[in-house]
Order: sequence, then C-alpha cells, then structure tokens
Amino acid sequence: MMNVNGAVALMGVVLVLVMACGAPSVEPKTDAAPKEPDTLASTQETVPSNPGSAESKWQADPASVVEAIFAAARTKDFSKLAGLCDPAGTGDGDTKQICSIAFAPEEGKNQFVQAFMYGQVIGKPVIVADTAMVQIMFDQQGGRDESMRMIRRNGLWYLASF
Repeated sequence: MMNVNGAVALMGVVLVLVMACGAPSVEPKTDAAPKEPDTLASTQETVPSNPGSAESKWQADPASVVEAIFAAARTKDFSKLAGLCDPAGTGDGDTKQICSIAFAPEEGKNQFVQAFMYGQVIGKPVIVADTAMVQIMFDQQGGRDESMRMIRRNGLWYLASF
C-alpha cells in the first residue's frame, strides 16, 4: 500500500495511542492564578467517548467510517483519521498507517491521497456480531478491489485490517 518511513509511522502510532487513551498531564504547582485553557488543545478533535453523541453518529455505521477515509483523501483533512483505529490497540499495519497519516511526511500524505481519493464503498457492509467487512474500490480511478475489516467497540466502528 503506502511506503511510509517506519520510524515516522511508529511515532504516529504512538501519538495516536496517546491521543486516544489520553496522557496524564502534570501541572507545576504555582501560586499564580489559573491559566486560560490552551486554545489549540481545546479545538483538537478527540475520539468520542459517548456513542450516542452527535459527534460519533457517523461512526455507528461501518460504511461511514470507510467513507471518512475517502473524504479525508479528497479534502486533505486528516483530522478524523486518528480516531478510526481501535482504541484497544488491535489493527494491522495498514490500518495504523491510515490512522497516523496526519503525522506522515508530505510524500506519505500524497500517496494516501492518490490511493483513496477515488475510493468508494461497494454494496452494503456484512456485519456478524461485532465485526464487519466493507468491500471497497480504491486506487487510481477506483481500480483496485479490497475489503476492510472493522471491529465494533462500545457501539462505534473502528478499522481492524485492510
């Protein structure tokens, strides 16, 4: 699929895991007044914790999760991709690369865009218990047929293998 530098991909996976699980923050004790919240941190998208919330409704359907990959490639907005990997840490290397593409070098991002910008879901997902298979066409002008396996956790669908 994509040829992304292994060290950068690993760093991206670590960042995704830290973002998904939340890292403890250590604030130094001072007598000063409390700081205003960091506006950058407060605007970052997080993995939804409430499956019924409006922010996660699109992730309640496996086809919508895959469509989010294609939309990210078309718009070059990779912000939702980090939340597509299984919070339990399962998933193959290809799905972890998709989830960490925002942290990839420009070449890796360009390869991702070329691979998925013409992607489309073919038919309806096949769902058995908490797993789903989504048939897709992607790559140059949608010329490659593949399946994405998804896993459901707390009512939300995540990438498992590709």
